[in-house]
Amino acid sequence: MAYSILEFSGRFIRVHDLDLSIACFLVIEVGSGMASTFLGDVFEAWVDSICYDGPGCIDLQLDFYLTNKERESLIVSLIGEVARNLEFVSGFYPKDRLNAILVRTKIKLVEDYKVELIEEALIGLRGLIVGER
Repeated sequence: MAYSILEFSGRFIRVHDLDLSIACFLVIEVGSGMASTFLGDVFEAWVDSICYDGPGCIDLQLDFYLTNKERESLIVSLIGEVARNLEFVSGFYPKDRLNAILVRTKIKLVEDYKVELIEEALIGLRGLIVGER
């Protein structure tokens, strides 16, 4: 897989597509139980981009959706929850569990995935949103 360039509020990060895709789907899984039209719209946009945009072209449309501090904080809190959940997973996330989460994509993992790579994508995404480098 390629690397995508994410932009938010004039800042940019470069993230490996697979790491980003897994991180996003874990955020979606954590946030899917919340009754929120905003989250539904954001998650739909993320799924569409991950599933249908080409390699290196993932666009989470952060500037479009994160239009105020409340929305930014909500996404950052979901990222934090995923990061906390990953603390309970040993070095590798089970491929069967990830494949179940990624079922809507064309992604099919053949081996367990390094938790460290998912964590790095989450850190990058969080840093982009809150303005940390």
